Amino acid sequence: MEDSKQVIVDSAKQYATYLIKNISQTDENGNVMYYFSGSLAMLLLSSAQSIKICLLDNGGKTVKEKPAAEFSQKAKESLSKGVRSVGADIDIVTINEDAFNGKGGVYNLSAVKNNCDLSLYLCPAWKNINGTMYFDCLTDEREIVGHSTAEITFNDGNKVIIADPMSLIMHKFADTLTCYATIQKFKDNNTSTAERIAKLVAKYKKDISDFVSMFNGCISIYSQQKFEKYIEQTLKMCPQTAFSRILSSSKLSENIEYFYNDAKEYIEDKNLFESFINAMVNQNEQIVDYCRDCC
Repeated sequence: MEDSKQVIVDSAKQYATYLIKNISQTDENGNVMYYFSGSLAMLLLSSAQSIKICLLDNGGKTVKEKPAAEFSQKAKESLSKGVRSVGADIDIVTINEDAFNGKGGVYNLSAVKNNCDLSLYLCPAWKNINGTMYFDCLTDEREIVGHSTAEITFNDGNKVIIADPMSLIMHKFADTLTCYATIQKFKDNNTSTAERIAKLVAKYKKDISDFVSMFNGCISIYSQQKFEKYIEQTLKMCPQTAFSRILSSSKLSENIEYFYNDAKEYIEDKNLFESFINAMVNQNEQIVDYCRDCC
């Protein structure tokens, strides 16, 4: 991995390790109280030696878990292509709200910068700000009735709990399609400036890159790629997200064709990618048909 990327990955690990040391991710009974998601989770995957997928109930208790799987060197190389600094926010999914009660002094950016000397490599935007508003608790925005997570282990033995990479892939797919749909809407209605559209196109390309690195780097850890099962599970656990909105869209089949064509040349296992796309299209058709019948 390039030195400039390695320091970002190291900074993500340093930040997560600092936070977990001071705010445990599990309670005294072993139930998960919170886990990392979004860009930070993707960066943590880049330095993981092994991963164990775990399904949790709404209270953080483990319902099912798979044996730990090792990350191959090839997988790490694929994940490294998506390494970049995060935006302003760190995404956290809280299961037990008591986990962070009275802990603002720990995750306040002033404390983070004092205790994590690499923190500005993780997020350069933190240089001139402090406070806790950067801490984005996703459960404040949506209902989550179950949790698909992963426990990753670093080469030093430290462990971190993050969102299941398959869940990250699903939601990155939704973010990318949402961005593409917005671009087309603005173009069709002539309701935005060329500068705004250019920024959205840049974001769309970045989202494609993130999706590809996640798909290429993580798909091998799933022994059976039953995408229909993962789609249904994601919809059930998180019914109020961009992912559910995308799969309810009557225009998905049209937009997904562009996504497929833009991403496929960078995908290593094109057969699995086609299976992923077909599963999305089939689920979309079922949802749209069901909604039409109900109306």
